[in-house]
Amino acid sequence: MQVLRAAGAVVMVAGTDGDRRKLFHALPPGCLRDGANSKEIDYGVCVLRLG
Repeated sequence: MQVLRAAGAVVMVAGTDGDRRKLFHALPPGCLRDGANSKEIDYGVCVLRLG
């Protein structure tokens, strides 16, 4: 996960329950979109089409 964070492929986000010790990995804002037939993750240099 450290490599993905360093590359900007994922970001760390805090949990929604207010406990600042809980951190989760998520896609960077704006990367997930609806494609023609599936969800897509657009990183700018490549697009991943999910099922």
